[in-house]
This record gives sequence, C-alpha cells and structure tokens, in this order.
Amino acid sequence: MEKRIIDFIDTNPLISGLIFIIIGALILVYKLNKKDSVKFGDSNILAWRAHVFTLAIIIMLFIFGLISIFRGL
Repeated sequence: MEKRIIDFIDTNPLISGLIFIIIGALILVYKLNKKDSVKFGDSNILAWRAHVFTLAIIIMLFIFGLISIFRGL
C-alpha cells in the first residue's frame, strides 16, 4: 500500500501536489470554523503544543504541495 502511494506521488506530481494543498486548506478551514474559540491565556502547555503542531502540519502540507507542483512542471 505504501509503495503504491509513493509511486503515485512520484509519477503524478501535479495531482499529488494539488491533493496536499487541498488537504491543508481543508484542515485550515476546519480549524478556523470551530465553534469553541480557544482562549490562549487559559491554555496549558499541551494545548499550545497542539495548536503549534496543527499549524506546522498545515504549513508543511502547503509547502510539500507547492514543491510537488513545481517538480512536475
């Protein structure tokens, strides 16, 4: 299964880049549209780590998507 995913990413960089950007955008929209807003003053260190980790994942998805698209051009 992993080999097929890696082969798909290698053979179709434009499509895989768009998929990664769409996944990053969906996660960002979900994070921004949450009903319960986060009060950073009341958060502990684990909540801060979760926020930073989620934002880092979103940024990495966008960057990897852009790199894949430029590789395919």
